[in-house]
This record gives sequence, structure tokens and C-alpha cells, in this order.
Amino acid sequence: MTMNMKVEGIRKGMYLATPFFLQNGTLAIPMGTKLEERHILFLKKMGIKEVEVSITPVTDELSVEFIQNEETLYRLIKEEFRVLVKDSLLNYSNILSRKHVAHQVADNLLHEIAAKKYLMDCLLDIKSIDSFTYRHSINVMVLSLLIGSALGILGRDLYNLGIGALFHDIGKMNVPKDVLFSEGKLSDQDKVKIEHHTVHGFEILIRLPDMTEEAAGIALMHHERINGSGYPHNIKEDQIHLYAQIVGIADVYEAMTTERKYRRAHNPLEIMEFLMGNSGILFDEHVVKSLLESVSIFRIGSVVQLNNNECGVVVQANPSLPARPVLRLIFDRHHLKVRKQILIDLAAQENTTLSITRVFG
Repeated sequence: MTMNMKVEGIRKGMYLATPFFLQNGTLAIPMGTKLEERHILFLKKMGIKEVEVSITPVTDELSVEFIQNEETLYRLIKEEFRVLVKDSLLNYSNILSRKHVAHQVADNLLHEIAAKKYLMDCLLDIKSIDSFTYRHSINVMVLSLLIGSALGILGRDLYNLGIGALFHDIGKMNVPKDVLFSEGKLSDQDKVKIEHHTVHGFEILIRLPDMTEEAAGIALMHHERINGSGYPHNIKEDQIHLYAQIVGIADVYEAMTTERKYRRAHNPLEIMEFLMGNSGILFDEHVVKSLLESVSIFRIGSVVQLNNNECGVVVQANPSLPARPVLRLIFDRHHLKVRKQILIDLAAQENTTLSITRVFG
């Protein structure tokens, strides 16, 4: 027996009696789905007021068609995943060898996720938190793979780092949404609830088939810091697994480079100052060095000002000296436009007195 019910009245364990499609015609929740909290939350977010449900399993002669539609949904998610990975690689690095390794591992990871429904469900769980967390998770995965490659992590070990990085925030799905998305000052109790997402994430991942303890441990330890100031257990230095240290700094770097609704993105000078200032304090020195060698701190095309008042556009990075890229001069020290092409390699010995003092974009 089916019934129309307001979404607010739906309870976990009921069955969806009719398929739910998005406006573009994509099947979002197949008919017969046993509803979980993430489904109910999704319907609320979509503004749905009422749906048809059943308290007993729903079957239909068209169930094969709905399975095919579910497969279509998975295909669309995979395509989106690939696009986001490519955007992330383009955004964060121009070192071809590291980009190639990171892209290959991310592609292998996606193939494995697509082949195992429980992993695809985990990806959907992250997507159900919000689109920002989903994109953040993919960016952190890409950054972690770049850093891991720089540290000499290879093969299946790099895969385990990648999958742990992708799912590092999955525990947020168990944090009350009014706390997770609160824009006001959090109470001490609410801070504890948010910090507990690390424990929730570990508990979710460690139960998955084939998930290694190292990969699951990333969710638990990615907010720990080597001086013991992190959470949830205030552990220090070598007590924090290397994978978690990598994802921890990737998490911070991604957050600093991304604009949030409550603050602007930090500019490269601020990020470098923070990372270098906390090297050996919050973050392991080798991990910081590997991050700075792996990413384009000053992105190609950004305009910078030097301490002699000249301005130039960044045309090439120096991986070993990320604070000293190659510039093409566009304005001289008198703010006059430069007519001929002049390249300034800030890593060259003759330019040691020059430094970037301002970034325009």
C-alpha cells in the first residue's frame, strides 16, 4: 500500500513508491529505494513538499528500466568527477610528470569506485552534504596525490592515499546540518560535534570492504597537528600517519586558496607566509616542502608587483623555488607600459634582490 506523505513526515526505512527525477530528466532516486537520512535531506534541499511512499518494499515490472536509469546517474557522476579532477590539476600544478601521475591514479580510483556500489554510495554521500564539500574533497585528493608523488609514494600506496583523501570528510554527513552550516559563532558543544566528524569518518570507512586502516585513518587524523594542537586526540609528530599529514596540509591549502562566502581567498603571499611560518610547528617540514614543490603558488597568468615597483605576469613556475617564478614585464618602475618582451627569472642569481610584494590576481 502506498500513500502520499509530506517530506517532513517521512521516516528512515520507508520505500519510495515512484521514481524521483531532476528537472533535466535525470533519475535522482529510483523507485523502490529504501529511504535513508541522506535521501530525505536531499528531497528537502530540492524543495520537494510531498512524495509517494510505502512502508513495504516496492517492486515493479519496470524495475530493470530504473536500474538502467541509476546506471545513467552513475555515468553522469563519473563524467562530473573527471571534469573536476582535470580542473583541479589545471588549477594547482603545471609540473607535467606529477600531473600525469595524479591524473592516472585519480582515473584508476574512479574505475574502482564505479565497480563497487558501496564506494559509489560513499561518493554520493559526500555529494549529499553539499556541492562545496564535494568539490573540496576532489581538490584535496588531487593535491594529496601531487604531494604524495613528490614524496616518492607509488603504486597502491598512492591509491590508498588518494581514496582516503577523497573520503576524508565523509563523517560530516553525520554532523547535524544546522551545526555544520551555521554562519554564527559556534558553542563549545557544537564545536565538539563538528570535530567529531573525524571519528564518524573513520567509523564509516573502516567498515568498508578492502579499505585499508591507513586510508581510513586519514579521516580520523587529518586535523591532527605535529605539535599536538589538533583534534580529535591531540597526537603529535610520528603518531600522525604520513598520509593524514599530507591530507591535513592539502585540506588547509585548498581552503586558503578557495573563496568562501564568509571570506575571500587568501593571496599566494599570505599562503606561503602561513605555510613557511608553520613548517615544523603545525606541519612536517618535508610535507610542506613537497607541497610547495608540487603546486603553482603563483599561478600562470597572475599579475604581480615587485619590490622595485615593476609589474609582471607570471609565465612559468620554478618548482624548486616556488616563491620565485619567471615573469614577463608589463609595467616598469615608473608605471609605464613595457613595449618589448622582457623576461625576469626571479630564481636567477642576478635577481636575488627582487621579490614579489603584491599579487593582483
